[in-house]
Amino acid sequence: MLGLWVSTMQAQKIRALSVGDKVPDISFNHVINASFSSASLSGFKDKVIILDFFSTSCGSCIRALPHLDALQERLKNKVQILVITGESAGTIRYFLQHNPMARGNKLPFVCDDRQLKNRFPHHLIPHEVWIKNGKVKAITLAEAVTENNLLAIYDGKPIDAYLKKDLLDFNPSKSLLSQMTNSDTTLFMQQSLLTGHYDGLGTRRGFSHNGNTKRIYFINWNMLNLFQYAWRFDANRIVLDLKDPSLILDKLTDPPAWRKHNLLCYEATVPDSLPDSVFRDLLKTTLNTALPVLGSFEKRQLKCFILTRSDTSGKLPATNGSTRLQFSPQGDSMFFLHHTMDAFTASCNAEPNPAPGKPIILNETGIPFPVDIRIPSNALKDITLLQAALSPYGLQLLPAHRELTVFVLRDKSTTLNK
Repeated sequence: MLGLWVSTMQAQKIRALSVGDKVPDISFNHVINASFSSASLSGFKDKVIILDFFSTSCGSCIRALPHLDALQERLKNKVQILVITGESAGTIRYFLQHNPMARGNKLPFVCDDRQLKNRFPHHLIPHEVWIKNGKVKAITLAEAVTENNLLAIYDGKPIDAYLKKDLLDFNPSKSLLSQMTNSDTTLFMQQSLLTGHYDGLGTRRGFSHNGNTKRIYFINWNMLNLFQYAWRFDANRIVLDLKDPSLILDKLTDPPAWRKHNLLCYEATVPDSLPDSVFRDLLKTTLNTALPVLGSFEKRQLKCFILTRSDTSGKLPATNGSTRLQFSPQGDSMFFLHHTMDAFTASCNAEPNPAPGKPIILNETGIPFPVDIRIPSNALKDITLLQAALSPYGLQLLPAHRELTVFVLRDKSTTLNK
């Protein structure tokens, strides 16, 4: 009896599947948004089956839904796309009713899933599993699910697509270097490491202490964001003195190639007694040494806009209260309440990421007191709209030239040839 129990438990152990493996005839219930409430993989016969692993908290998954729905409609005789989620049917029904990108979507959703996730384990979603004639043909990102690739799989042809792999054993609390090379990190009192895009991981950063050392890591971070962390320049005070700035800025032409050349991994470990500024100094040295570009602060005569008073008729009275930013109920207006003019212009210049080319606005109003200003929400991205919004307050934005301290990124080859 004991031997029978052991063999039964071993038989029930689920084996993860990969490309080339034969897929068992998996049945699943809890199907919604479809004419059927349960199904099995064999029920789709000769169709190409796409298992689209999904979560309502995944923005990329949501953005892919309209595209997948359109493909399903065009290729319904050859393809069956199933959206797979561990979330409940109630959660998905609410999502389909209330999310603008999901309304009207006709894709079947397999809810409360466990067995498909166990068969095809992963960390990152969207996660697309391609099945044809009972075999796993590919495992890809959502961007590989195109009409041409679907028809190629249907016709028994290979597809030219990046095969997705997740590093299931990766532990972000451990050193990145140790997991790449199996090194013993206790041997290092100080170290820094810079690599290119590390396949199979998302984007993350962290900070940890380990005994007498402390560690900082950035995984698959944009090159410009690393330069900004090291030098701490304002988002729009960056000049790209590069022969081809698109290599850094254009991530739409060929995303895999762009990620390979622009996303970086960096890790540094230093003694715990050293100040955190040491991390930035190490990163500066590493970036300027290892990359084909050089970064530094410089003074430049640049075009900018100066914020001045067009009159002093009292249109900007001093206000009381705490400094705060509010939005109108419709979201179409922003209220800068009890802001100094320096704080207001800082908001005009701000961006979440480095923004080469965004207009630089300088405060030359001379107003010493905080004020209330209301502008349209999209005025911070449209200088003409911002000018019009500030005019009723007796303020004007005028084009000018000023000597400014900016962060300059230039080709290293150009610098060496001088």
